[in-house]
Amino acid sequence: MKKIISISKFILVLVLFLLSNLTVKAINEIEGVIVKDTIWGSDGNVILVNGDITIAKGATLTIQPGTVIKFQTPSNGYGDKCLIVL
Repeated sequence: MKKIISISKFILVLVLFLLSNLTVKAINEIEGVIVKDTIWGSDGNVILVNGDITIAKGATLTIQPGTVIKFQTPSNGYGDKCLIVL
């Protein structure tokens, strides 16, 4: 009986340890016009581009190293997934 309790305690501690190390990543959905200086950071969040993005004159988009950027495929399955920097 004592062995079963020890195993149960071990499993409980292991599960709590594993759950404490989970990280939840937010998904920031982006499309449209960026009108002010914006920073996409490497804080573990994901940038999901849902459509065209335009950076207005005078605004700056800074993409920090390590930032994850994903592109949504249009519902028809066609579309370019690219980043053009001019």
